[in-house]
Amino acid sequence: DHTARMSINGITLKLDEPIATLYPKMPGEHGPDANFCSPVRKLQVVKEGHYVDMTGAKVVHMVNGCWELAWREGSPSGNLICGVELSEDVQRNTVKLSKGPVYLNFAIWKKKDLVDVQHDKLIVEKKANAFRKEQWEAMRKYKATKNVVKKAYYYREAALAAEKYLYSGVQRYENIPADDGFMDLDDDHVVAKTGVLWTTVPGMLGSTTNMVLGKITVHRPTNNLHP
Repeated sequence: DHTARMSINGITLKLDEPIATLYPKMPGEHGPDANFCSPVRKLQVVKEGHYVDMTGAKVVHMVNGCWELAWREGSPSGNLICGVELSEDVQRNTVKLSKGPVYLNFAIWKKKDLVDVQHDKLIVEKKANAFRKEQWEAMRKYKATKNVVKKAYYYREAALAAEKYLYSGVQRYENIPADDGFMDLDDDHVVAKTGVLWTTVPGMLGSTTNMVLGKITVHRPTNNLHP
């Protein structure tokens, strides 16, 4: 049922410093860029989340919490990945989260790098928007004229403007939010306020594949992350 939803609220997490010893398999530590990953550290579940079904409020029990910072070679951004294990199945109507590992994934940036990228984004978006306006104006003239030669000319102008927009590079910046889309993680890094909740499911030939479960929004009073 693609229309069914389950909202889990009130989770309070704390990023601890001690190295984790018991934790789910982490994608950064076990991924292709493991050399650019921080040590896996303990994640303290200060307060477990809850959801409401027909019988009332239910608590979501989580154990073996951990976190890591996973960077990509040559990229100014990375990911804050929090991993926990659900100690039991969680189900509301037709929506079910199976017992086992789940991951909370948030984009992170070095502050200086983010400022530079946001500046580049503004420049590229300005050029791309100009190309888009050229396309719309050419299409307006194309529709307005009954002259066959002019129609061909304006159609070509619209196609050229669309091609310029396509190759402007604006798509590379689609996932770079404005300043209000981030919050401070520490003195040098910021983390996105919106992330992704995902898990792994069995794939072919004994492999696993990632499955997105939903979206996470957080705020940060003091030193805690609150989904």
